[in-house]
Amino acid sequence: MMKRARPYLVTLWLLWLGGGASTAHQERPNIVIIVADDLGWNDVSFHGSNQIPTPNIDALAYDGIILNRHYVPPLCTPSRASLMTGKHPMNIGMQDHVIISDEPWGLGLDQKLMPQYFREAGYRTHLVGKWHLGFFRRAYTPTYRGFDSHFGYLGPYIDYWDHSLQMNETSARGLDMRRNTAVNYDANGTYATDLFNDEAVRLIDSHNRSKPLLLVLTHLAPHTGNEDDPLQAPADEIAKFDYIQDPKRRTLAAMVSRIDTGVGRIYRSLERRRMLNNTIILFYADNGAPTLGIHANSGSNYPLRGQKESPWEGAVRGAALIWSRLLPRKGVVSNQWLHVSDWLPTLGHAAGIRIPPNASPIDGQNQWSTLTSSSSGGRTVVMNNAHNEFTYSSYIKRGWKYVNGTSFKGAYDVWLGQLKDGEQISHEDYYKRLIASQSIGSSMQLTRDDVKRLRAKAMVECPSAQGTVCEPLKRPCLFNIVEDPCERNNQANAYPYILRELETDVNGYRKRSVPSRQQPPDSRADPARHNGTWTWWLEGLGTPSPTHNLQQLFSTFQSFMEYFMALFAKVEAKLLAKQKYSPWEGAVRGAALIWSPLLPRKRVVSEQWIHVSDWLPTLGHAAGIQSIPAGGPIDGQNQWLTLQSASVDGRTVVMHNVDRRYGYRSYMKQGWKYINGTTARGIYDGWLGQLSDQEDQIPEEDYFAQLLNDSFIGGSMLLSEEQSDVERFKRDALPPRNQPSDSRSDPALHNNTWTWWQDEMDEQQHMAPYILYLAAAIEILLILIVLWCGHRYCTRSRTKTEPKDAKLANK
Repeated sequence: MMKRARPYLVTLWLLWLGGGASTAHQERPNIVIIVADDLGWNDVSFHGSNQIPTPNIDALAYDGIILNRHYVPPLCTPSRASLMTGKHPMNIGMQDHVIISDEPWGLGLDQKLMPQYFREAGYRTHLVGKWHLGFFRRAYTPTYRGFDSHFGYLGPYIDYWDHSLQMNETSARGLDMRRNTAVNYDANGTYATDLFNDEAVRLIDSHNRSKPLLLVLTHLAPHTGNEDDPLQAPADEIAKFDYIQDPKRRTLAAMVSRIDTGVGRIYRSLERRRMLNNTIILFYADNGAPTLGIHANSGSNYPLRGQKESPWEGAVRGAALIWSRLLPRKGVVSNQWLHVSDWLPTLGHAAGIRIPPNASPIDGQNQWSTLTSSSSGGRTVVMNNAHNEFTYSSYIKRGWKYVNGTSFKGAYDVWLGQLKDGEQISHEDYYKRLIASQSIGSSMQLTRDDVKRLRAKAMVECPSAQGTVCEPLKRPCLFNIVEDPCERNNQANAYPYILRELETDVNGYRKRSVPSRQQPPDSRADPARHNGTWTWWLEGLGTPSPTHNLQQLFSTFQSFMEYFMALFAKVEAKLLAKQKYSPWEGAVRGAALIWSPLLPRKRVVSEQWIHVSDWLPTLGHAAGIQSIPAGGPIDGQNQWLTLQSASVDGRTVVMHNVDRRYGYRSYMKQGWKYINGTTARGIYDGWLGQLSDQEDQIPEEDYFAQLLNDSFIGGSMLLSEEQSDVERFKRDALPPRNQPSDSRSDPALHNNTWTWWQDEMDEQQHMAPYILYLAAAIEILLILIVLWCGHRYCTRSRTKTEPKDAKLANK
């Protein structure tokens, strides 16, 4: 009984092993990501402006790395989708549009998200603030996508005080504030930015430090609220910026200042909990500010051109920094190209999490080495977007930027948000605020000279003179974005070959992109139908529930295997001697290679024997997994040492098959191969697949000299010992699982579809391991009962015979 249960126990062991392998590292860094919504390039002071001082954000920038070429999609939903998946929005159908709360679509459930990777590695994962990746079904909401908790809102924006959303003046107003999946009414009346800062601090203060932390704080600010009252901030905060004449800009300054206060509180909380030395803090804007037009917040991207939802730098080049004591570099301005999709593989690398590489050059790339060294080469291509609705394209390659088309008929294609002279604090006042006791800069050694030097490097300087004019609605434009970051001089005529190269790239990416997932509005989402709340409205059968522990273990093991299998290239197999489903080499000897910088050997042809079953113990050993059980002589063997050195002995036995249907056997030992019987009556036992004469081939005689060499098939074979081995393997082999045909599978019986037709049998097979466990338990229980009853019987018999024995003794 236990022998039959063994395969299931091994399976469970491997699942446990996969889960344990991802959580074994106890020094994984805590990761805090803070995202500001619609924050302009010029709305933080580390880029040189003193109008809106952000001393806490700036302190992290000066003591960390200012990311001066950090690129993001030009809209909220695509930007968040890219962060969560590590993929470009064009490759997952999340480009072009934001999710409006009454539209039934979201980030595809087939995508694995950042919190899922990190939770599998033992992290506690929390989202605070904005989601905006879909909620029409519960399965699309944060706690069903890998986050342990979510406190915030699901849609695009809310009122800062009562947390309601009214998309336009005709739609119903609904509350959009949640703690996990439950509607939260208690937060009403608390300013949203303070609410989210409070929650972030609470999570840090209550965090169990035995596990690493992933905290993603996605602020509402400084995005506008509802159209009836778009810009909101506490009156006392607004009063601090009375030197700004424009009341909208003054309120925006207060909104940004409240974010800055929260950054300081989060830093102090990490410091108080002694978590700061092992923490990475990333701060960035999800896209540029909309100075004018829809959801305008008076933000400034100046001197960059344009604004949110456009092809220009003002939309896609965002304010960003990273800070950590784990980074060897600090107090620098990085001009290396970064895209928001890079953060999943980059932070995953920092956390020791293996994340499969993406196939597209516009998807996320591991940039950890570029953060740790200024000499490391990183990204050279940035696809901003190839927008289908507005038909504009924005693409950067090797410092050249291609722009074709624009948005809103070019109404916002100029340099917006230039600040007025006199509406800012002095440099002396700025530095005092930076190192004041209430600022985190007070705990950093920030000299006035260092601050001045870094601010100068972080500022974008543009020539005042206008070069050749770009008219993107008439013809494509080309900019040297390194020398001309403000996109003032169109060089399309001067470098037509570069223009054509970039245009070809863009057309290729657009052609390969996934169609947009956007769906039209659905009136059933109306909050009036859901007790005045925005909630999921298309619940139905098959809605997933939060990930189960066993599912997590299986997913971890699956990810582990996917990562290592990505190391192998898929090579088209060429027949060696015979073909598939036979005892010959053409069926069992396949084209294969392995590549890794971890291997000391390269550019070699290995003649060592390897069987496909060897890869689990071999790759498991490479991953540091020591508890994969060893099999028999024909089962998987750890071949890691044979891959590293040609002198190491490895496998000597390869069992191809003992086929009971055709009665053939194919077996190798110490270089000798035994064959008995064949398939299809031997009609395919010749040397098939001969190639015709072509110039791109090696000469035919060289090919066949290798193919038909006697060492491949053996001239004369000593089969006596090998024969006995084959018989033993045949005797011990399990019966084959194939079954005769079943007429009940006929598509005519199932509405002309091929489908399953034995559900009850499947359920029985699914329950098989549990039946085996139950049977084993009953068997053990019966043995214990028999032993216990036998013991009781012997004791009772001994007690009954004692008086008689005593009488005999007296006599």
